[in-house]
Amino acid sequence: MDIAGIQKIVAAKFGVTVAQINGTGRCANIVLPRHVSMFLSWDDGARSYMEVARMHNRGDHTTIINARSRIEYLIEHDADLSETVDVLRLELNDAPVVRFVPAAAIGVAWAEPAGIFPQIVVGGA
Repeated sequence: MDIAGIQKIVAAKFGVTVAQINGTGRCANIVLPRHVSMFLSWDDGARSYMEVARMHNRGDHTTIINARSRIEYLIEHDADLSETVDVLRLELNDAPVVRFVPAAAIGVAWAEPAGIFPQIVVGGA
């Protein structure tokens, strides 16, 4: 799915508009869906950070990296958000559900910079 489609689905799920997702507002009720949209836009690996940044009206890729790190952390620590992201992934492309799991939690020695976690497939369509 294209980024515009991802933005529409995320906006509908969180009760915000696509304009708010692409805007500059910093209210928590807008920032979280914005970060989820950025995360899901990057998540399938088909797009560069810069492409995702451009489609979200952001000046550079570091915003997308920050959003990715934040959502990965929240997925690990917030079961409700984790479930929401899983549901959105299924709505977006009917693909297997992928969760980010800390390597230590599955007994894997992992040394990736910036707290990036390996992807583990835990279920799917």
